[in-house]
Amino acid sequence: MQRRVILKSGPNQEVENGAFNIFEAASVILNRRKTIFIGVIAVAVLTAGILFLIPNKYISTATILPSGNNDQMNELKALAGLGGLISPDDNSSELFPVILQSQGVRNAVLSKTYSFVHKNKSMTLSLKEYFGIENPDKLRKALLHISSIATDKKTGVITLGVETEYPALSQAILNEYLVQLDDFVQNKQRSGAKENARYLAAQLSQTKLDLEATENQMEAYQQVNRDWSGSGDPQILKTIAQLQRDIEIKSQTYAFLFQQYESAKLDVQKDIPVVRILDRPTLPTIKSGPHRLVNIILFSLVTLMIMIFYVLFTESVRRKNRNGWDDYSNFRNDLNDSFPRTTGFVNRLMKIERAEKPIESN
Repeated sequence: MQRRVILKSGPNQEVENGAFNIFEAASVILNRRKTIFIGVIAVAVLTAGILFLIPNKYISTATILPSGNNDQMNELKALAGLGGLISPDDNSSELFPVILQSQGVRNAVLSKTYSFVHKNKSMTLSLKEYFGIENPDKLRKALLHISSIATDKKTGVITLGVETEYPALSQAILNEYLVQLDDFVQNKQRSGAKENARYLAAQLSQTKLDLEATENQMEAYQQVNRDWSGSGDPQILKTIAQLQRDIEIKSQTYAFLFQQYESAKLDVQKDIPVVRILDRPTLPTIKSGPHRLVNIILFSLVTLMIMIFYVLFTESVRRKNRNGWDDYSNFRNDLNDSFPRTTGFVNRLMKIERAEKPIESN
């Protein structure tokens, strides 16, 4: 079955189904240009008003150089296609972003009260006051929102940033981030050399106590048996020999542990991770946001596209409503042709229902 299409002749030619050609669409847009213009201007003015209510933001940045023993080995693994086998060194700067985003570091940054100068005026502000938030979880999320951490995969350089309404506050918060990072890697981060030195120190202390106890035991036994050197009693000589052997063994053990401990202390000094700061936190002088002009243009362009779509859509609906019953008849005919059995079954059910419906008396 072919659908009946009616063309209306005249300068403004219309198709029954409401479709446009390119010239018709352009004509509709030109005729409704006032509506489109008003919509775009209204959205642009509203966007500008909202954006100018948002205060300027300033971002302070700092960069940290890579460090650690495994950096070169990891680069070789990456070049060999073995990136999945790379395991970060405990003292590598690869862990710095994780440390900076940890709950402990964020809590320490949030607990500080910052003093700074803004527009020649001294200010003291805590982050609770700045955000206007008391809930600890929401505070940590808010701090994370104004902080940025990026790592260059090729060079390993870490770039940090903090963005607030006050340039000096951004710089102060970023400085505190670096202080907390250095404190963590110097005093809290565990390393193999530190653990080895702690173990050797404990063993050395215990061995020294055992050696002193054996020496005291030897001294007490000699005082009781003052003539032990000239004595012929085999039990006295045996006990003296055992004590001397124990003292000699423990002395050698103590000397060995002492050497190992001194070596471990040197390893600890070499194993201490160093936060190598390339650029200290900057004091921003140019705002980083909001980008008002760009946003106004972007929203205006989006509104223009929406208004054009709205105008064409409403015109299409108007045309379809003009010949709506014909469209409905065409749709029913197409449905009967596509699903003859289903539509026939539905029609029979409707006839039965109408036949069984009681006739209402007047």
